[in-house]
Amino acid sequence: MTPVNSPPRPKRRRKGRRRRGGRR
Repeated sequence: MTPVNSPPRPKRRRKGRRRRGGRR
């Protein structure tokens, strides 16, 4: 059960930008 007065927290993304290189 989640409290209604508290808004949904944004999910934390993992620190990893390895899928950004179209030339590989």
